[in-house]
Amino acid sequence: MAGEGDQKRKVFRQFAARATANSHNAIKACWIAIFAGGTASFVFSLHDLLNCADLLEHDRSDHFNELHCGAYALPISPVQFVIYLALYLIYALTLFRFYVGNSRIFDEQYSEVFDFLYSLESHESQSGDEDEKAFEYGDATWRRIEVFILLIQSFVLVSLTTEMANPANFATIYTCVLFIDVSWIFFIIDIIRFIRSVLWSQIGKQEYEDLSKYFSIRFFNYFGHNIEKLWEAKVLFPQTAMKVWQVNNALTFIVLVASLSLRTSYFADRVLFEDLIIAVMLANCLVDLRLTWGFYVPRFLHTYQNIDFDAAANNSNEPP
Repeated sequence: MAGEGDQKRKVFRQFAARATANSHNAIKACWIAIFAGGTASFVFSLHDLLNCADLLEHDRSDHFNELHCGAYALPISPVQFVIYLALYLIYALTLFRFYVGNSRIFDEQYSEVFDFLYSLESHESQSGDEDEKAFEYGDATWRRIEVFILLIQSFVLVSLTTEMANPANFATIYTCVLFIDVSWIFFIIDIIRFIRSVLWSQIGKQEYEDLSKYFSIRFFNYFGHNIEKLWEAKVLFPQTAMKVWQVNNALTFIVLVASLSLRTSYFADRVLFEDLIIAVMLANCLVDLRLTWGFYVPRFLHTYQNIDFDAAANNSNEPP
């Protein structure tokens, strides 16, 4: 009977993993559709910029100038052209950060945790408690709410392509994107999950923290805690990347709000103001990519070289 129970448990896990993966693919398809529209707008806008800057050999009529170049102050100076190009770079980096980052979070929380447990089956016996813990981990982020928030965030992000000729408006929308992201991480993930787990479920704070870090705890228990200090290993899991996003995006949000609010009072020079906000947004992108690149594009060589596999084999028998 025990063997039959284990088989049923395995079938249910496989069914849950497949259903979750299909749901995740459908959500990613929505993101792809949204970002595809944004990419088309991005390409057309870049073409207009190059045309209006007289870098393409086209005869521009007055109607074309009115329709496509009305947002630009013609003629476009070299300094202004560089400012516009910087906005395109910022949008491309931001698109990469949010699409790949959100996809990685969904992959890790709703797919990779199950794949990892399946891989352990040949080495360890998986209990029903272990399965339930994995399901709780996948459900811990209040998934129904975060899906809609991330879709709204995607629409707002794509709307950046409508303001490529106006750095101030671009920065305003960028600030809204950061506000949604910080709100999602702080309120949806941290506060609401804390209320549901600690107050509603009546479990201790330590149990709540262990649940939110379940996958990483299970990972380091199996492979050894000596690699837990490696940034390459820590950044494999979303908790580390989210901490970077919280601080980086919150600070950038504050600076941009202050800059936009004080624009008329302290920035008589428009070019100086545009240089400032572009530098702030670009720094936000580069700091994120520098610190959390290992989450967007996981790297394993250094972690692999530091695993004591003989010791890890002994650790794998310890309960998480």
